[in-house]
Amino acid sequence: MTIILTLLLLLSIVSNCIFGWYAVKMVKRFVTVEETFEIFDMQMDEFGQHLKQIYELDLFYGDTTLEALIQHTKFITQAYSDLKQDYMVVSGEIDAPTEEEPLEPKRFEFKPNPKRK
Repeated sequence: MTIILTLLLLLSIVSNCIFGWYAVKMVKRFVTVEETFEIFDMQMDEFGQHLKQIYELDLFYGDTTLEALIQHTKFITQAYSDLKQDYMVVSGEIDAPTEEEPLEPKRFEFKPNPKRK
């Protein structure tokens, strides 16, 4: 009987060590993904600001193509923020989608400038 209990104890210790190692590995991966999200978020903001500055130059002010690009950038930034909010656990709770929230992705419709060919 003591041999069985000793084997079960050893098996429990080994499995707990493996699960602990795996949990540490997953936490490190989660931190890396979160840092990547933050870097990408900053890059998207910088890109949007740069594009806005170009649009506001006298040479390009009123250009519909740049205006559409700015709108598309805002759409992508918002879609990214929604994705980040859905997949990053900040408060410790994961919100399940409700019936009011459709699971379909949003689409951006690009409307080319009819004056340009």
